[in-house]
Amino acid sequence: SVAGVDFYGEMLHSLEAVGHFKKGVPGQAVGNDRRRYYVLLYDWRKDNLIAVRKLHALIEQIRSDFKDPNLRVDILAHSNGGVIANYYLRYGPRDVLDEATPTPWNEGDKRIRRLAMLGTPVLGAVTSLERLLYGTRMAVRTVPVEVMVTFSTPFQALPHPLVKSVLDTHGKPLDLDIYDVSVWKDRKWGVFSTEVMARVRDSMATATQGELALADVQQTFAKNLERA
Repeated sequence: SVAGVDFYGEMLHSLEAVGHFKKGVPGQAVGNDRRRYYVLLYDWRKDNLIAVRKLHALIEQIRSDFKDPNLRVDILAHSNGGVIANYYLRYGPRDVLDEATPTPWNEGDKRIRRLAMLGTPVLGAVTSLERLLYGTRMAVRTVPVEVMVTFSTPFQALPHPLVKSVLDTHGKPLDLDIYDVSVWKDRKWGVFSTEVMARVRDSMATATQGELALADVQQTFAKNLERA
């Protein structure tokens, strides 16, 4: 839950009360009662690949607990969880983001039987672009741009390069590559805006420290954008 909002409690209650599943504990052997569900928790602020590898490890552990090396699992994924599961199906636990033509993994369908994605930004989300431009509201506070750019997820959930996500005042798509850092610099977007740069500089005790902090934030932005 976040700020008193329970996202998954009702879903888990339905699995148990209606579906008659029991919560499984990784590392505990499963006997004859094999109707189990497992929850994968991950830090959504970090690189999705970290969660992909946690998913791989969990599936391998479940196979071991069920004493079935060929077991296939069903995945119920919400939002960014679907992005993680989708990557895992395609490439497994390998980091292929630096490869020009990534080689697909041929093990995904041997480990996953069904995948249901709820509210997953399959082609990315404009809200991620907005968060890197203006920050985001969480409960009673706003997470500013200079903090958002240190998280990997907003970058890895940006709109797909083939989607024209920025429109002009007449509603016409603009031919902008949001994955090109020069686009952000030229238009003074996000961490390159006058307001954010002034805020980062002013957050430090001295002018020198302010410039170093700003350079660090902008370099972090460029690195995360390139990986996205």
